[in-house]
Amino acid sequence: MKLHQLFGSLMLLFASNALFAQKKPIEMEDIHRWKSIEKQVITPNGEWVAYLVKPVSEGDAEVRLWNNGKTVSFPRAEQPEFSEDGQWLVCTLKPPFDTIRALKRKKVKADDLPKDSLMLYQLSTGTITKFPRIKGYTLPE
Repeated sequence: MKLHQLFGSLMLLFASNALFAQKKPIEMEDIHRWKSIEKQVITPNGEWVAYLVKPVSEGDAEVRLWNNGKTVSFPRAEQPEFSEDGQWLVCTLKPPFDTIRALKRKKVKADDLPKDSLMLYQLSTGTITKFPRIKGYTLPE
C-alpha cells in the first residue's frame, strides 16, 4: 500500500513539474522583434555614446544617441560616427525599407530608387542638417 502511495506521489510530482516547466516555443513573430546592437562609438571626451539598433530580420535600423541618461533616436539612420572634435554626430539616412521593397516589386530601375541622405546632428544645440542623395562621405581625421 505504501509503495502505491509513494509511486502515486512521485507521478503527481513529475506531472506537475512537466506542466510548469513547459516554455512557449519561439515563433517567427518573436524573431521579427529581435534587435542587435552594432557599431558603438564614443566621443573623444566620453560624454556621448551612439550605437546602431538593427533588426535581426528585415526592417529599418535606427541610431540611438545617449548622454547622461537621455536617449535620442534617429529612425532609418546607420553608420554613426562622431567628428574628431566631438561636436557632431554624422549618420547616413536610408530610405524606408517598406518603400524600397514596394518599388523593387514594381520593377523600378535602381537609378530611380530613393537614395541615402547624410545627417549631421550638432550635439550642443540638437540641430539636424540633412543632405539628400549622397553616395558617400569621409570625415577628416
